[in-house]
Amino acid sequence: MSKLVWFALAWIAIASFGAAPASADLAADARKLVGEGQGVYVEAEDGTVLVAQAADRAVHPASVSKIPTTLALLRQLGAEHRFETRFAAGGRVEDGVLHGDLLVQGSGDPYFVDENAALVLLALRDAGLARVAGDVTVRGPFLFNWETQGAATRLERALAGASRRRPGRP
Repeated sequence: MSKLVWFALAWIAIASFGAAPASADLAADARKLVGEGQGVYVEAEDGTVLVAQAADRAVHPASVSKIPTTLALLRQLGAEHRFETRFAAGGRVEDGVLHGDLLVQGSGDPYFVDENAALVLLALRDAGLARVAGDVTVRGPFLFNWETQGAATRLERALAGASRRRPGRP
């Protein structure tokens, strides 16, 4: 079992019994054991956050962290919550060409990845759309392959890479 797993299990046990040391000590231990850039989040049973290291950084969770992450999200968002990423035409469609931008309304879906872009491309083709004359424009929180920086550009490239490239476009 990795150091991170032992660290997380130990702190979860300590937090459950209310004997946790100061959060500064916990944060120092987290940095020492897993590194400064790694995400660590430990919360006591009463909801007190004991340590939140890189907690606002979107990352693909390691397999061992999926269970507590899932439980925390279920508690926060509820079992019925679904992330939605909506696509809309920002102009008229004629002869399979969208004369305008492809609009993407994000909701913070943490798992929108290349495979989703391929599914979107297939759905757009099934709807009769062969080419977008404009750009991909994103509104709202949008992550693509677990990153926010440049997400719209990377999504546009992913969509273009699976279809014919437009003149003058990467």
